[in-house]
Parts: sequence; C-alpha cells; structure tokens
Amino acid sequence: MTKRRHDEKDEKHEKEEKGGEKEEKFTRDPISAIFVGVLVIFLGIVFYFASNEMYGISWENVWNYILMCVGGAFLLSALLHSIVPQYRRPIMGEAFIGVILVIVGTVSIYEIEWWPLVLIIVGALVIIYGLGKMRRQEGS
Repeated sequence: MTKRRHDEKDEKHEKEEKGGEKEEKFTRDPISAIFVGVLVIFLGIVFYFASNEMYGISWENVWNYILMCVGGAFLLSALLHSIVPQYRRPIMGEAFIGVILVIVGTVSIYEIEWWPLVLIIVGALVIIYGLGKMRRQEGS
C-alpha cells in the first residue's frame, strides 16, 4: 500500500515539473511583453489624437480606432510568434482575432459593405493555414 502511494506521488511530482516547464516557457516569452507595450503605445496615440481631434479621430469614433489598434497588436504578436523560432507557437487564434478586430474597426470607420470582407478573411486564413502546413512539413 505504501508503494502505491509513493508511485502516485512520483507521478504527481513529474506532472508538476512538466507543467512548470511549459508555464516557464511562456513566462519567458518576450513577445508577450512586446504585445502589451505596442498595445499601450497604440492606445496612447489614439487617445491623444481623440483628445485633440486630430486625423479625424474624435471621442465619438474612438472605439473604432481602439478595435483597430488591438487587432493590429494581435497581428503583430502572431507575426512575431511565427518568425522567431525560439518562441514559435500556434498563431491561428491570434491572427484570426487580429484580422476580425481590424476589419470591424475599419468597416465602422469607413462605413464599408462588410460581406466581401468575409471572403477576404476566409482566403487569408486559408493561405495562412497552408503556409503553416508547409512549414511543418519542411521541419519533419
């Protein structure tokens, strides 16, 4: 009976170590810090322009620009995660959120018909998926 408890404790300890390594990898990821820094800079610029009513940005339409900034930061993060080999991880979620936010912000600012943009998004996602698949096959 003591042997079984000891084995269970060893398994639990091994799982904690593996979880710690995985958590540590993402904690050391400087791209996340870049994402936050770029986002804060983008938001600061948008708020500055809105408070001074520059470049057509006012408090009435500031949310459209905020959506574009957040989407742009997600796209930059996805791009950096795909380029830098040490910090490479799946980027489809980041890229998808970024594209959606940029498009929603752009459509709201310029009052564009949105349905053709769905085709553009689907096409871009298919290309990104295909490029990722090619990269995985080259690595194998």
